Amino acid sequence: IKFVRVLKLLTNMLDYFRIPPFLERILKILLAIMLLVHACACCYWLVKETTNEQAQLHVWLQAHGAEDGVDTALIDKYIISFYFVNTVFCTVGFGDIAAENVHERLFCVVLFYFG
Repeated sequence: IKFVRVLKLLTNMLDYFRIPPFLERILKILLAIMLLVHACACCYWLVKETTNEQAQLHVWLQAHGAEDGVDTALIDKYIISFYFVNTVFCTVGFGDIAAENVHERLFCVVLFYFG
């Protein structure tokens, strides 16, 4: 239901600003990609939490740059998941060079879309 509202809002904004049709298509495609990545990141974290013991999750979060593995903020968990899904979608790879903290992950996500 919220997705329909977002599409209506987007359509109204595009009509108001008189966006050219090609740019309108690009914006809609980017929105669809962002929603897909969001859904996949949420699913990834659901799988991560349901398939790991709390102690394993604590160690994993600390290993991936979360400040406190026990009471890690939801936004930090989301950014880790979001970063992982973007890495998979953009076929950047899983090499030995990777972002180590939240700021690096956000920067890398922006770079992925430019790439």
